[in-house]
Amino acid sequence: MGILKSWPSSVVLIFAAALSWSPGRALGADQRSDVLPYKVNLDQAEALANIALEMVDDGAWLEGGLDDDGRFYGYWAYAVHGNGHYAEVAVNPWTGDVWDVWKCKKIKKLELQAAQKTLKEINFSEREDLLYANLSMRRPICLKDW
Repeated sequence: MGILKSWPSSVVLIFAAALSWSPGRALGADQRSDVLPYKVNLDQAEALANIALEMVDDGAWLEGGLDDDGRFYGYWAYAVHGNGHYAEVAVNPWTGDVWDVWKCKKIKKLELQAAQKTLKEINFSEREDLLYANLSMRRPICLKDW
């Protein structure tokens, strides 16, 4: 348990979610990848979105899940004292990359990158590692695409 104390809490959360993953919690047979099954489950995607948006326990919450075409997990962030949502992110179900849908840019934060690295190490075999760069280039449908 000593090594876990030195890791950021988000990495421990992602690691715990990865260990608790089972095919029954995955997204089912209609996964939309011609390459390989999803590597990030719903709980992990939500944890990554929380890290990316720096969600704090002040009444803010996320709502979302797998998008209609099965290419990304989509999340909307809401604040307790606001009208509507204040952010929208998409999480790549293979790499865990988190995109700001309004700006159409990947969100890059040290804590987020550490969690994504942990997921990659846990979920990708050496052979699958070759596909990682290609999967990481996928982007969600962004606001500018509408």
